[in-house]
Amino acid sequence: MSSLLVIVAISAVVPLIVGLTPIKVAEVVLLIVGGIIFGPHVLGWIQVDAPNDLLAEMGLGLLFFLAGIIIRRYAPPSEESKLHTPIEGIAFGFFIPIFFIISGANLDIISIIQNPLTLLVFFVLLLLVRGLPQFFIYRKMIPDAFQRGRFALLVATGLPMIVAITTLEVESGAMLPKNAAGLVGAGALSVLVFPIIANALGKKVRNPLPDEVIA
Repeated sequence: MSSLLVIVAISAVVPLIVGLTPIKVAEVVLLIVGGIIFGPHVLGWIQVDAPNDLLAEMGLGLLFFLAGIIIRRYAPPSEESKLHTPIEGIAFGFFIPIFFIISGANLDIISIIQNPLTLLVFFVLLLLVRGLPQFFIYRKMIPDAFQRGRFALLVATGLPMIVAITTLEVESGAMLPKNAAGLVGAGALSVLVFPIIANALGKKVRNPLPDEVIA
């Protein structure tokens, strides 16, 4: 029960920190960092027992469910479900934060410290595999190189799905925990670094003059 109380406290405090921090950091990153700090590898305040693990799995399921809702928003119009708003509130307010905190508590931070090269390789691969193709594919739709670079960096940013997929892969035995830790660490680093670079590139985007704007 004490572990669950710590988890609930972290999930309640993180949105306040995000709102008060001048440098915007993704809430997901802070949830995972909170799990790492208070997890068994550091302070040991959170022990991943069966009830907490069950709640985390429910959060994972709701995460995929909400991904389907987001996809549906961009699909042809259909009648909105009345369950959408309450389920979204329960998921983002309780279950999904628990999932990310437990993921942080389970993260093998020692492996990341001992093998930082794995994290760096995955970090570079996120940019090369996810971001770089977008930079060339959209060269006609986004002619400005700086704007296209911002777009590519934001596309390369990823963490929630990485956490979800690596969790499933480790549980099934298809991925080593140290590789999963490196991949999640790379995802967290991408969420921190890529948006900062994208914002810096935004200052270099050339705004069209009034006579250049097509009415």
